[in-house]
Amino acid sequence: MNKPILFFLVAGYFFCLGHAFAQTESGILTIESYAPTTKAFLALDQSDEAIRDNDILNEELIDLVHVFTVDSILKKKHQRHRALGFMTGIIKLFGYSWRSINHRKEKFVGTSKRNYVPGHPPKFKEYDVNFDLIPHLKKYIDLGFVAYEKQKEIGRNPKKKIDYSKAPFVYPDENANLNKYRMHVECTPPQGDLLEGLNEKFYPCITGTSCETHPKFEDGKPTMGVYGAFISDCNHTCHPEIHPYEWIWWMNLSKNKKRTNKQWVFALMRDCSERLRGWQKGPRTGVIAIPFISKPDAEELHVHLKHLVHNDVFYGEKLEAIEESQHGETFDFTEKIFEVNDGKANKINIRFTANKTLDSEGLKFWFSKINFDEKLKRISGYLHIGVAVDELYSGEISMN
Repeated sequence: MNKPILFFLVAGYFFCLGHAFAQTESGILTIESYAPTTKAFLALDQSDEAIRDNDILNEELIDLVHVFTVDSILKKKHQRHRALGFMTGIIKLFGYSWRSINHRKEKFVGTSKRNYVPGHPPKFKEYDVNFDLIPHLKKYIDLGFVAYEKQKEIGRNPKKKIDYSKAPFVYPDENANLNKYRMHVECTPPQGDLLEGLNEKFYPCITGTSCETHPKFEDGKPTMGVYGAFISDCNHTCHPEIHPYEWIWWMNLSKNKKRTNKQWVFALMRDCSERLRGWQKGPRTGVIAIPFISKPDAEELHVHLKHLVHNDVFYGEKLEAIEESQHGETFDFTEKIFEVNDGKANKINIRFTANKTLDSEGLKFWFSKINFDEKLKRISGYLHIGVAVDELYSGEISMN
């Protein structure tokens, strides 16, 4: 590998997807291109077993997802532990803080080397659900290395145990042990009933559960994507983190998943420790775009959304600030048919179903970048979910 030029992985949602919309008010979706299906989208045909056994393939598929939040720029350089009285001054004096690396929230994709489930009930406000993600894709290796160079530059090494001449402070070659280049990601999820619901329906976040046994994983080292503040944790040795992650997503490749369809699990959440509120003001507002592809010669693509755990209130006036959402539709249905039609002989239906209605202007969906492969008779594109919510919205999308 060549040493990277310093660059920022901006929340590439707008750049990658542009401002193309497929929706029309009549329920007809416009075909926007007629190109051969890309290799990346065709990889979605791989079996769950093949994806599960290949970290690079898994990460490439996870990387097809695009995410962002409206407050993607971090206007404050530091965040600190919240303490009483003079203790905050002492914390500041000794330089203990979380420090922004590039003033942005970033997307990161990797495969978990370690994950941590906090005790319950928590003894402190810090009860993060943590993952150590190992990147295998070059752009995330590069992004992580920018953070390790920043750690070396800061030079916080109180016990003199860090050797800055060795990995992860030297750029990895093709023989490097990538486990040394981990990205630590963490978030304090909502408490109360939301936490109980997350633990049951989304991911393990209470002692006694684990990724190995949770039905959305059944894998002790799952591959996932996260999006959040890209920072140095200088409460310790200034190691790199995505903290807090706000978007988190993965493919459910559970061995016991009965259906053969592709299943995406995702959530937008606010860190509820209140330690980092300078980086998370107001309702969490953002969009996730999930790839889809129909079967060869199929006349219909079935998309099913299961609303999992979420707040009851959504904010339409916040989501409206995202221009794309103004073309979207609310979830005022449990079944809806969209016709993908170019006015010729090419026609495929998308049957969109949901487990319940959630009719709010603060939770919408729309389609974009619909491509029709005339040779394979397949459609592909993106399904967007736009959300504006106080603490949490989580969902599961199945496609077949």
